[in-house]
Amino acid sequence: MSSKLRFFPILITVLLLASCATPPPITEESTQWDSYQQQLAELERWSLRAQIAFISPEQRQKANLWWQQDQQQSHTRLTGPLGVEVFELRYQPGQVWLKDDKKNEYRGNDAQALLQRLTGWQLPVEQLPRILIGLPASDLYQLNDADRLAAQQIAQQWQIDYLNYANYSGRVLPRQMQLVRNEITIKINIVDWQIND
Repeated sequence: MSSKLRFFPILITVLLLASCATPPPITEESTQWDSYQQQLAELERWSLRAQIAFISPEQRQKANLWWQQDQQQSHTRLTGPLGVEVFELRYQPGQVWLKDDKKNEYRGNDAQALLQRLTGWQLPVEQLPRILIGLPASDLYQLNDADRLAAQQIAQQWQIDYLNYANYSGRVLPRQMQLVRNEITIKINIVDWQIND
């Protein structure tokens, strides 16, 4: 057999292996997650009602949460048993106003620090609008099989797990979530969503 004929099968084998190693073409199409994330980002006016449990080694507290979001402005109320108000808070970037259960009013520029100092509640207030609606508040997140948030980590070592989603007026939104930091656990069970866009 000539050297040319012996070389031909080797050449065919190399070409076949090279074609198998070629990566698939890059597509410009958005993934399901990209599309879902965009839909959520466009929701600028919404409100929710939820039950919230605060669990630490020292105490266990339950309350009702009402949250209203209007673009960058947040307005929330936390009420305890029999509708007794625990606190009311209004927040926009750089400004926070809080009224405690004794109707005293306070102002500041760090919502989380002010809330913890006056009420003892530790909540990542500034990130909560994104957390509640199911958007990443950092680059550290994982998706579930349905291309929705399964978990994320945010500043100050908060771990957020999304336990359940539900359909609200045609939109799939978080229903149950859990926030954990050190020995503090916050459980949120959302009763109702209202989308005002």
